[in-house]
Amino acid sequence: MLFATLLVFTDSNAEVLKEQTIHARKIIIVLKNKIRLPIVVDDRIVFSEMGNNPIRNLKRIDFFVDNQGRLQGLRITYYDRVTGIKSIFVPRPKTIIFEQPRRESQLNSINLRVLTTDEIINIW
Repeated sequence: MLFATLLVFTDSNAEVLKEQTIHARKIIIVLKNKIRLPIVVDDRIVFSEMGNNPIRNLKRIDFFVDNQGRLQGLRITYYDRVTGIKSIFVPRPKTIIFEQPRRESQLNSINLRVLTTDEIINIW
């Protein structure tokens, strides 16, 4: 009920504050809280050139900030080999680490966006 009330009173002028494409060999997202998701291992989400979560399957990472610029969470959009595109929201991550690749290619490019919290409603 509270969530529905918040939806009614949120500002409808959500916007992308910044958008950039980067290249990375590995991305590690360390979580504060215990989150039970298939891609979380030891409180971390890891996308790398090799392993269970290939970086080429990572479509986009959205950083959500409030009206004072504080990070509220991340939305990770990625391709799952079984079901297609998935989107998960990670509230207030502890750390995010980007490892620079030796060579930039289309396979290791990731779109990063900084958005207002109002954009959380649109998950795709």
